[in-house]
Amino acid sequence: MFQWKKNHSSSIAKDRLKLLLLAERIDCSPATLIMLKQDMARTVNKYVLIDEKKVHLQFSGLPKMLTVTIPLQMQHAKQK
Repeated sequence: MFQWKKNHSSSIAKDRLKLLLLAERIDCSPATLIMLKQDMARTVNKYVLIDEKKVHLQFSGLPKMLTVTIPLQMQHAKQK
């Protein structure tokens, strides 16, 4: 029971550290990255169903590139 909370908080800390490193590499604030991620997720979600909690930003050095991974959710068939 207590181990889950420890793993959860450690994963949150790890994600925050990744965000700070990414923000430093592309020379913008962590808040700007969070807003960018949220805006992209909301925009894509207007057209297809996505899992907003699993949207991921990744920076690569040469050439400088920001990659955004947006996982799609499967829609259930509509019942008549």
